[in-house]
Amino acid sequence: MVEIKNTTSQANFSTWFKDTSILREKAGTVYVGVPNSFTKEWLEKKFHNDISSILKRMEAGIDSVRYVIVRDGLEVCSSNDPDHRVKDRIDELNLNVYGLNEKFESFINRFVILTNKVESLIGKVGTLSSTITKSVK
Repeated sequence: MVEIKNTTSQANFSTWFKDTSILREKAGTVYVGVPNSFTKEWLEKKFHNDISSILKRMEAGIDSVRYVIVRDGLEVCSSNDPDHRVKDRIDELNLNVYGLNEKFESFINRFVILTNKVESLIGKVGTLSSTITKSVK
């Protein structure tokens, strides 16, 4: 997780990785626990290559990464298990009630963009403050 934290913004790390964990490694596959299907899908679409590359760099025998939904310490589903795909779909439907999934994803996208802008502005204010302090002395 430290490697991923160093390659993503604080906002992205807090949003997408704070409730994830490596569950196990079995036969070259690393199983990453995630809190829900939305996070699972987001990691698969947006961060899978980064996660996979980092894990492969850290451990030579890693061939693949799978994301598993974990609730109350129990695995709910695995992305490549046909029986669990039904559970994935049910979970997805529960999140899509009244189009909330799309609205939430849009909200998260805007939130991440705004957070990145705020982080940038804070950095600029810090630099400006240092410059003013030096010129006053």
